[in-house]
Amino acid sequence: MKFLYFRQESGDGYLITYTIDSTTADIIILGSSRAKHSYVPEIFESNLNLTCFNAGRDGTEHVLFNYAQFKALTARYNPTMVIFDIRPEDLGYRAKEYDLLSPLLPYYKTHPEIKEIIDIRGPFEKVKHVSAVYPYNSLIFQVIMGNLDLNKERKPHQKGYIPFHEATVTGAIDTLTIIDNSIDDYKIKILKEIILTCQQNNTELVFVYSPTWHVVQKSFYDTVLSDLCVENDVAFLNYSNLPVFLNNPGYFFDRTHLNDEGARLFSTILTKEIMRTNQ
Repeated sequence: MKFLYFRQESGDGYLITYTIDSTTADIIILGSSRAKHSYVPEIFESNLNLTCFNAGRDGTEHVLFNYAQFKALTARYNPTMVIFDIRPEDLGYRAKEYDLLSPLLPYYKTHPEIKEIIDIRGPFEKVKHVSAVYPYNSLIFQVIMGNLDLNKERKPHQKGYIPFHEATVTGAIDTLTIIDNSIDDYKIKILKEIILTCQQNNTELVFVYSPTWHVVQKSFYDTVLSDLCVENDVAFLNYSNLPVFLNNPGYFFDRTHLNDEGARLFSTILTKEIMRTNQ
């Protein structure tokens, strides 16, 4: 299983390994599926004259997962810029987010920075990893598909970016109400560590809230994230209620994700703002 896992040439496992062990892109995009399908590397490369790789991960609640990727890749090299797609409400505590670290289990014994994060899942992680099969228990189908040439056609990507080509949003726009839960102190700790690492390595860090087809109400999470960024002189670009997107459902694949047309527009807007602030 280990041999087959690390010889994948497509799919999720391949992209995780490439992010952790291989990419040397100037710009790294981090985040959930909203990052994966909203940031077009070729636009960042053409507008900013820097290489770019999209390391977003399908699914939600991936602050911890992307922190692990960040730790692993910055152990190898220092990117010029890190763009972290994050919703302020992602700072809330969600127990299942710790379970979503399981795709990183194959790297437990080879990457100390990932081992440290995996160990917070529970007191028995070290014992479980005595088994050589444990890291791959839920990955058998993924590993099989990742070793098939057919999968390259089934799940193509453009430097990590996977476009959606349809616009399926119907009905009226709704309001996204955020329910205030407790802040996850560990997430605040790791965001501060990301900020410090970037500052020490002279890496520009930008937090971004990418568009959704919702009117997003402000919550206390916004204040927490905004205060954190102000205190540490880090940019937080909030595009959650940008009119050009709220008024055009045709830019969205669904209410959460941009389609390719919307992603290209958003990537252009974001790169122009980065260029403006860096003048």
